[in-house]
Amino acid sequence: MKKISLLALCLVLVMSFAGCNTGDTGKKFEDMTAYEHYVAVNEKSNELESLEMTYSGKASIGMPDMGVNMDMDFSGNSKQVIHSESDQDMNIDMTISAMGENIAMQMYYIDGVMYQNDGTNKVKYAMELADATEQAGLANSLNAMAFMEESVLSANMEDAEGGKKLIFELDPVMIGDMLSGIIDPMLASFEAEDMTMDVAINALTYEMVIDTEHNLKDMRMILSMDVDVAMQEMGSMTMTCDMDMSYTIVSTNTVTEIVLPDDPDSYTLMDSAGL
Repeated sequence: MKKISLLALCLVLVMSFAGCNTGDTGKKFEDMTAYEHYVAVNEKSNELESLEMTYSGKASIGMPDMGVNMDMDFSGNSKQVIHSESDQDMNIDMTISAMGENIAMQMYYIDGVMYQNDGTNKVKYAMELADATEQAGLANSLNAMAFMEESVLSANMEDAEGGKKLIFELDPVMIGDMLSGIIDPMLASFEAEDMTMDVAINALTYEMVIDTEHNLKDMRMILSMDVDVAMQEMGSMTMTCDMDMSYTIVSTNTVTEIVLPDDPDSYTLMDSAGL
C-alpha cells in the first residue's frame, strides 16, 4: 500500500508545478490563443517570490493480476519560497487514504538540506538546489513539466469568472516519456530502490483557470494510465490508474519562509551521493 501510494505522490509533485517555455506575444488578452495564454501564465509565474497551493483528488487503481481494485483519496498543501534562482525553499505535505489506511508524507528543502518523511522512514541529506528540485519533481522552479506546444493534441477555451478556462488534451506518449525520467529518482529518494515503474499514459487532460492579468487561479488534471510495477517482495504486476486531481492557488508572494518540522534531529543523515 505505501509503495503504491508513492505513485500518487510522484504525480502530484510533477503536475503541481507544470510549466512551459515563456515569451511575450504582444497580443491583447481577448486575441490570444489558449496556448499563448498558457505561455503568459507561466511567464507571470516565473516572477513569483513564493507560491502556496492546496490540492485534492481521487484515484481508482486496479491490479488485474491480483484481482484487486482500490479507491484512493489524497489531499495536501505545497509551498515554495524563491529567494533567488539559486536559493529556494519548499515544502510538500500529502495525506493518502485507501483501504482503511491513512498515510502522511512530507518533503522539505531548506538551507541546502532535503528532509523526507514517508510515514516510516525519516531521512535528511545535503543537496544542491538543482539536485533537490530534480528529486522533488520540480525540474526548474515552477517549470517541472516540459509542456511544449508540440505536446498539445487539442486546445480549447471557455469564459470563466474574471478570465478564461484553458483546456488542453496532451500527447500521452510525450508526457509519459517525461514522467518516466522523473519517477525513478523520486522512488530512490524515498528509499524505494526495490521498486520500478514503467508508465504508459492513455489520456491526459489539463485545465487551468486564469484571470485577465494571467494569474493562475485553479488547475485540474484528468489522467488515465497503465503502470508496470516491479517490486522485490511482490514480483511484477500491471496496474491501471484513473486519476482526477484539482489544485487551488492559495496565495502568491505572501509566504516568507518554510518552517522545518519540530523534530529535525530525528531524521537520519544520509549520503546524497548514494541516492
